[in-house]
Amino acid sequence: MEKSTIDKIKYYEIPIGDAFVLDARTKISTSSNREVHLGRKKDDNKLVSIKLEKICHSPTLFKEAKALMHLQDIQRIPNLIWMGSQGRYYILIMDLLGPSLGSLKKKCNGKFSLATTLKISVQILKILEQIHDKGVIIRYLKPDNMVLGLKDNENFVYLIDFGTAKFYMKKGKHIKYVENKYYIKGNRDFISINYHKRIEASRRDDIESLGYNLVNFMKGKLPWTELNDSQLILQKKINTSLDDLCEGLPGEFKEFIDYARKLEFKERPNYSYLNELLIKAAKDNGIDLDKVEYDWANLKINEKEEAKDTSSNEGHKENEIKESDNGTEAKDDNKKENKELINDEVNDKDKDTIKKEEINENTIQVQEKENSDENKKINANEIISQENKQEEKKK
Repeated sequence: MEKSTIDKIKYYEIPIGDAFVLDARTKISTSSNREVHLGRKKDDNKLVSIKLEKICHSPTLFKEAKALMHLQDIQRIPNLIWMGSQGRYYILIMDLLGPSLGSLKKKCNGKFSLATTLKISVQILKILEQIHDKGVIIRYLKPDNMVLGLKDNENFVYLIDFGTAKFYMKKGKHIKYVENKYYIKGNRDFISINYHKRIEASRRDDIESLGYNLVNFMKGKLPWTELNDSQLILQKKINTSLDDLCEGLPGEFKEFIDYARKLEFKERPNYSYLNELLIKAAKDNGIDLDKVEYDWANLKINEKEEAKDTSSNEGHKENEIKESDNGTEAKDDNKKENKELINDEVNDKDKDTIKKEEINENTIQVQEKENSDENKKINANEIISQENKQEEKKK
C-alpha cells in the first residue's frame, strides 16, 4: 500500500495487538456475532483480513482457528497469521484474498459459462480431497466462501471460512452416524439432503454441496433459491428430480450429484472418478481447461481500479471518528468497493432460529486502555484447549 494511502486512513486505524491495525471503515461482512474487516501489518503494511467475534460462552473462532492450524499445509486455504483477544473480542487474522465467486458471478450477469464452471470445480474438488484426507469436513460450501487469490495467484480458487468445519476423524476413528442433530449450520440452499434432515455430516455431504454449487454457477440459481422456509426447501430438494435439476447441463453434472447422494456415511468419495467426470464434460464440449480464460477476465481492470480507490473517497475527517466514538456511526462511503475486494464471509441466507446480534462501528472502537491492559495472544495449545472445552460442554 502506498504511503499516501496509509496517511489518509491513519485516523481510522485501531491497533490490534502489537503488530497489526484494523481499518474501522471497512466492515466487510457480518454474520451472527462476527464481522470481518480489512487490516494491515505495521512493519511492512501488508494487507490482512481481520475477523472479530464478541467474547461469548460458545465462540466459533476457536473452532475455525483449530481447523486452520490443522490444515496449514494445504495450499489453497488462507494462512492463519494470529489469534488473540482484545477488549470484548476474539480476533482471528488471516491472509487477505481476492474477490469471491459470489461477487464475480453477479458481475458476470448472474451465471458462469461451462468452461469457467468446470475450471473452478476441478480446483475445488482437489482442495476438498486434501481437506478430507486431513480428517476435516466443511459441511457445506457456498459461492461467497470460494475466492480468488491475489497477484500471482489470481487464477487460483481458495476455500475460506472454516467456522462450520468439523473433524470427522477423532483418535483415528470415523465419527458415528447420528440423527436429530440439534442445530444445522449453513446456507440451506447448498447443504445436502441428509444434512438438511439433521443427520450427522460426513465427506459425502461436502461433495453433494459442491454439486449444487456447480448447478448454481451454470443456471444462476437453484429450484429452491426463492423459498424462505426450511422445510419447503428440503421438500423441494427431495422432490426435484436430478433430470430437472440438471436440465440443459452436461450429463456429468447429474452423475456427480447422483454419486454423492449414494455414498455411505463413512465411505471415502472416489475423487478421481469425480474429477474424470468433470474432465469428460470439458472434452465432450471442446474445452481445454489449461487454456480457459475466466468469464471475469475482462473485469480485472475494474477490480484494480477499485483496489486503488479503497480509501480515497470523499475526504474522511478526523472529527468523524470522534463523532463515532460518541455513539454516531461513522459514514462509510467505501463499503461497496470494499465488499468487492475483501471476501471472507457474508450474511448467509440462513433460516436458523439463532438470534443475530448486529455489531456496529462504534462497538468495535477498542479503547487505548483495552489495547494495553487486556491484549492477549492465544497460542496454539490454548486455541485447542478452548475448542476442546466447548466440545465437552456440548456433550
